[in-house]
Amino acid sequence: MASSQDDVYRCLAAHLDRLPGGFPPSTTGAERPLLQRLFTAEEAALAVHLTLERETADQIAQRAGMAVSQAAERLEGMAHKGLIFSARTPDGQTGYQAVPFVVGVYEFQVGRLSPGLLRDLGAYWSSQQPRQPQGVPQMRTIPVRQRVDAPLEALPYEQIDEVLRRHVRYAVAPCICRRQAHLLGRGCDAPAEACLLFDEWAEFYVTHNEGRYGSLDEVRHIVEMADRANLVLQPSNCQQAAFICCCCACCCGV
Repeated sequence: MASSQDDVYRCLAAHLDRLPGGFPPSTTGAERPLLQRLFTAEEAALAVHLTLERETADQIAQRAGMAVSQAAERLEGMAHKGLIFSARTPDGQTGYQAVPFVVGVYEFQVGRLSPGLLRDLGAYWSSQQPRQPQGVPQMRTIPVRQRVDAPLEALPYEQIDEVLRRHVRYAVAPCICRRQAHLLGRGCDAPAEACLLFDEWAEFYVTHNEGRYGSLDEVRHIVEMADRANLVLQPSNCQQAAFICCCCACCCGV
């Protein structure tokens, strides 16, 4: 049984490493205890069948070779634990998709930072095998109504107000990086509730009790407060940003 579980978590680590941002191996094997704390063996076995394309439980169940009812129950549990992402499909069903370890699984643990998880995260991150970043970065930097001199012309979506107005639902959540730093006895006095989520991501955070809905005016106020605190605004690297992180230099690793 131990050998079978080893294979399950090894496959999960490889699956996460293929996603944006990767999941580099540890020189000490510290990824195994971390994944084992987050995922049961059954959840790990199912997670490897999810992709970045949103699919229904019956589609995933067919690929995983399991009953639809069993897959649906397990997927809902995994979404509630912040191990995958879920949202409504256009026809009203629930769709599920894989998320990177960062930004994704880690950030979704903002309400679950136990001493054991902090210990396992630290052991893993301190022993990651170094390697060069690959592919397109997950996040970018945008100015707050200020000019940024650059050799390339700034596109309209690089302006924060326009980014915000593109959305209809807004949520705010604690910054997991600053929360983790404070729990470890470090950190800074930058605003704690400074993670901004939009539309489907907003609904996901609120549904799973990781954040709360806010108005456009409140989100604008948080952005202005972040700017006064010299935080760096980093949205997801797409024109229709799913989130904006207000990052500080001392706690945030992205």
